[in-house]
Amino acid sequence: MRKALASLVALVFCAMTFSTALGEGVSYMRTDISDGDMIVGRALAPQGYAVQNNMLYFDGATMSMTCPVQLIVDVLSPDGSIEMAYTSGLDYIHILEQSVGGVAYGVHQDGVLDQTTMCMMFTEMTAGEYADAMMYRVVPEAVCQSETPVSAEVRAALDLQCRKSCNAFSSMMTDMGAGTSLEINDVRASTAERFYSMALNGIPYRGVVSTLVSAVEMTMTASMLYGGNMVNRMTSWSVPYCYLCIAPEAAFDAAYADFRVFVANTAESDQFVQARATLANQIRESILSGRSESYAQMFAGDLDSDNSYNEDRFTDYIMDQNDYRLSSGEHVKIPTEYAYVYEDGHGGVYATDSALDAPAGMTQLTPSY
Repeated sequence: MRKALASLVALVFCAMTFSTALGEGVSYMRTDISDGDMIVGRALAPQGYAVQNNMLYFDGATMSMTCPVQLIVDVLSPDGSIEMAYTSGLDYIHILEQSVGGVAYGVHQDGVLDQTTMCMMFTEMTAGEYADAMMYRVVPEAVCQSETPVSAEVRAALDLQCRKSCNAFSSMMTDMGAGTSLEINDVRASTAERFYSMALNGIPYRGVVSTLVSAVEMTMTASMLYGGNMVNRMTSWSVPYCYLCIAPEAAFDAAYADFRVFVANTAESDQFVQARATLANQIRESILSGRSESYAQMFAGDLDSDNSYNEDRFTDYIMDQNDYRLSSGEHVKIPTEYAYVYEDGHGGVYATDSALDAPAGMTQLTPSY
């Protein structure tokens, strides 16, 4: 989890403060994460925490070509006892059938790169199963204790978002040539926030993982010249994000409050997402042409100098929060239990649950939507 600070990453900080109780404030630092001169992500962590980040690139062995770069953000408390982490999206594929004329020619193998799709093969997981896998990778002895219930409204919103993505994918695949067809068998999505208990060096700890999984099950059929069909039936499943927090049991409630703010405000930039898609196409062309190139340099060359974020995120449906637009144009997400939010015009933000706790010299904000 504790990745070394990438040599190309620069950190730009801006202070923010949220109150945990009447008259008490907690300071946060907003971090813009850059690759060279281009911002690839942002994070919001408690002031004084160390922010580390790293970029992992497609190597033909551990990542899918369709999602060839991953941003990892790791933050640690000053004493190292509390850790929060974010990882950007990854794609996987679960092969259900590969056959020609009814005779199988390929089988699913977890952890192996499928040479047809250039995607890593892993058996499809629900969000809860993926959360367990991530926590057990960090702390194998962790025990899942509970899970936050997901409302029908959240499930409906996730289903709608997933189907929109599926429709866009289907539109891209409409012109597949004579004798070739694509059938979408099923679309599904799940989200999970699971809590864990563990002991580290004899000290009771607790942890939480928040993640999302979306999946599209499809069948591609192609007519063969000599008769019969080639059939590829698979589930393409994605994990758009994963957030994790581990803290001593005695400090977990306060750490979890910080974690909710971290989740709401930590993400990759739009430019990162666009450059990642461009890099996937470039890697495909590079492999087909037999060229050997630095994927890190290719990715940096694709980044746009602008800095923006898709403010309508899946986490908006999962967490009770409001979006606020600062006078600088930046956005922050604040849990809804803080009904009163203020800014000082210089990057400072104060949130409280009491109308009597209005700070002098600050302007009250209203939710953006």
